[in-house]
Amino acid sequence: MKNIKNVLQIKRNAEVRFNEYPEVFPETLPTPIYELRQRGFSGMLKARDPFGRRVICMNADEWNPDEISMEQVTSGMTNFADRLLLDEDGMTNGIICIGNFHGIEWKHVKELTLPALLRILNIFWVRKC
Repeated sequence: MKNIKNVLQIKRNAEVRFNEYPEVFPETLPTPIYELRQRGFSGMLKARDPFGRRVICMNADEWNPDEISMEQVTSGMTNFADRLLLDEDGMTNGIICIGNFHGIEWKHVKELTLPALLRILNIFWVRKC
């Protein structure tokens, strides 16, 4: 019975987040995010780690904030996270995230305003049920 309550609470949290930030949950993948994926900003390796977990890579060098806003990047992250949550194998075995942030510059950091960070935390932070 407790698990059912937890699932219902998670569903309510997801609905609240969707209603609060509809611009971050598009029905289709926006063109700039598609371009980010084509450039190799994020992706999933075909190979797995020794424990069978999926390996996700992020390459921040490929993000130019002058072309693609932080809001659009967040939108792409939610789209990617949704796809991961639908992957039963990834949910069962787990996921490893590897990030390359070597190319981060001041123009990237300026995009991380307080409202942008609060939006990211509000969307991706797992709340206790």
